[in-house]
Amino acid sequence: MKNLLNTVKNNQQILKSKIYVKASKKIKSILNLLWNENLIAGYSVTNKDVNIIKIFLKYKNKTPVIAKVKALSKPGKRIFLKTKHLWKINDNSGLLIISTSKGLLSIESCKNRNIGGEPIYLIH
Repeated sequence: MKNLLNTVKNNQQILKSKIYVKASKKIKSILNLLWNENLIAGYSVTNKDVNIIKIFLKYKNKTPVIAKVKALSKPGKRIFLKTKHLWKINDNSGLLIISTSKGLLSIESCKNRNIGGEPIYLIH
């Protein structure tokens, strides 16, 4: 997952219009989150091989939409947030991806569903 986000960020830095990555369930769920938050222009599964996804990158005035990706919870130091802690977090700092029992969700979705989880990435 970290590799996907870094690939997207790095290719946006060199102003590529599309990239290809290997497909998996987690990658598709992250891409759905990025698309819902308008951080990518879209994605599609290629016709030739089902295991390859084409991601269309998004820019604002020729500047990348994703400037920074930060890993929050790491294998050596896990962080878990209860529902009451989520309400104290400012939503304007970027997209916070949280791993929950319902899958990977944004902080807004977690607040709406009233569930906590493990914050994985913060995307600016």
